[in-house]
Amino acid sequence: MPPTLRSSIDQGDLALSFAHLLRDDLACGALLLDEGHHILAASPEAAPLLGLPGHQLAGKHPAPLPAPAGPLLAAVLQPPTPPLRPKPAAKPGPLAHLRVRLLELGEAQTPVRHLLLLQDLTLARRLETDIRQLDRLASVGTLAAEMAHEVKNALVAVRTFADLLLEQHPKAELAESVRHETRRIDNIVAQVLRYSRPSASTFQPVALNALVVRCLQMLTPHLQGRAITLVSRLGAEPDLVRGDEQQLEQAVVNLLLNACEAITRDGTITVE
Repeated sequence: MPPTLRSSIDQGDLALSFAHLLRDDLACGALLLDEGHHILAASPEAAPLLGLPGHQLAGKHPAPLPAPAGPLLAAVLQPPTPPLRPKPAAKPGPLAHLRVRLLELGEAQTPVRHLLLLQDLTLARRLETDIRQLDRLASVGTLAAEMAHEVKNALVAVRTFADLLLEQHPKAELAESVRHETRRIDNIVAQVLRYSRPSASTFQPVALNALVVRCLQMLTPHLQGRAITLVSRLGAEPDLVRGDEQQLEQAVVNLLLNACEAITRDGTITVE
């Protein structure tokens, strides 16, 4: 075997081995190309990224491959595109983001001239989107907590006036209704504040039935205008458990919200 060919094969094997080392962390596939940019060899990870079985890649030029990989690879291989320049692409479906890098291998007389690295960035992009969404939710939670404090302060004044009115007119039913409703709103605001305030776990006896009732009350405004019925079938048996009340409350609220989101038109959520 000519030394040049032997050296080229060794370089190609080394390049593919390097790509195999990257595959677990980077979802990376690799192609070995000749001087004319035809595919000499492909790593197993490259085939699903390119949309063709591995045995159909050998000898092909990357340009006619299915989109988005084909047009993207053709653009990367066009001179004077500098080596190592990443080219992103996007398409609908499981593979949404693909990055391509071109590395020069060997000399002009060697068969293996290029290593093309294909990296699936779909998961990374999805995680970035999730992080941005969590940031927005954190901002909304902070704003809701601040608004809840303001509402709570206003309720103090309303409740005070209602108490004064009842002292002067003990039979004033309207004032009694106002006091009752302000007390109810105050409880809801307290629940919102407790729900939005992170804290260390504190284990203590928790009455599950009472906790579920509070969660159902908190969820009631969320169901306004929707044909969703809440049914509570809580038993009378002892329901004390040892746990963190705030975290249990958050878990129940999340379950109820998930159930609401799963109902597209009308339905019933039963808690028992």
